[in-house]
Amino acid sequence: CGLYSTVLAALAAEALLSDSCDGGSVAPIELLNVAFDQAAPDRLTALCSFQDLVARYGANRFRLILIDVGEDDIRQHELAICRLLGPAATHLDFN
Repeated sequence: CGLYSTVLAALAAEALLSDSCDGGSVAPIELLNVAFDQAAPDRLTALCSFQDLVARYGANRFRLILIDVGEDDIRQHELAICRLLGPAATHLDFN
């Protein structure tokens, strides 16, 4: 969860709060974090953002899903991924 993702998650949680006030249950908001290296700064940001969101909205409101992508997977699918990326379609777009 980067900054924009965290803000969007918080806005979604706020919007869903009003829906759950009428007694209906709301499914958790799933937050996906893809890391190409477990020491990636984005992974730490996701963990910190998740903690902040849980502290504000409760543990049942969000589910953090951590996805690790190995170097072999990247190499195997690099051309297909680059076709989907834009505008530059360079290895920097993987970040």
